[in-house]
Amino acid sequence: MLRARLTLTGKFMLTTIDDLQMERTGHLGKENAFEVDPNKDFNSFKYNDVLYLDSTLSVDLTAGTLPCFLLGAARYNESLQRVYNVAPSVAGVLVLELTGNLRDGIEEFRRIGYLMVSFDKWAKVETERTIDIV
Repeated sequence: MLRARLTLTGKFMLTTIDDLQMERTGHLGKENAFEVDPNKDFNSFKYNDVLYLDSTLSVDLTAGTLPCFLLGAARYNESLQRVYNVAPSVAGVLVLELTGNLRDGIEEFRRIGYLMVSFDKWAKVETERTIDIV
């Protein structure tokens, strides 16, 4: 069996589906998609706030915290912001699951999804960690 390990250092946050104000929506016909409910009146809602799980996991995401690691950010130009109602900048975030293993004092995680969310939600995160992804 082939295994790979990637060690990353960067912004890290524990959050929940409730904190993200998301619920399963089946975006684009995908059962594993979560979004902010567009029928709710959230001032911070933008159409780019979406979570895609890598599969339809049996994990109850509403029950606990989601370890998240910031991969990077992108900025939209003003015309795209107006036309598509997207935030000025968006964060690309890995959603992880703790494996319970340690290597040289570094916690090991497995990727379970990808979160795209307004960068404003990440701008204030100060916690940095070094993690292994397997």
